[in-house]
Amino acid sequence: MPLLHGQVLHTAGRLERSLGHRREAIDHLQGAHAIFHRLRAAPYESRCADDLASCGLTSSSSGPMRLSEREQDVVALVERGLTNKEVAAELFVTAKTVEYHLGNVYAKLGIASRRELRRLNPR
Repeated sequence: MPLLHGQVLHTAGRLERSLGHRREAIDHLQGAHAIFHRLRAAPYESRCADDLASCGLTSSSSGPMRLSEREQDVVALVERGLTNKEVAAELFVTAKTVEYHLGNVYAKLGIASRRELRRLNPR
């Protein structure tokens, strides 16, 4: 079902883009791109990257959908079950900074909660 979910998000993103809703298009396309990347569905991932480029997102060497090192650190600690406050203490940042990074992670992966994040990478 993840492939179907990615296809639906991709189609929704293309529709939003055609309607001129750039932010919504980017959100849907980023979610689809993340799914296709996790599934290693290169043709679909490439199409999403092209559609994201048409929305004005340029691809960098790390790619617009890749998690930054700090976002990866936050994800690893959240997956261990730590709260935002505990993650913040571990990384020597504020809880607000952890919230910011989690927001970026959720957007890039097309998810909305810690539960979904844990479901993506079950132990």
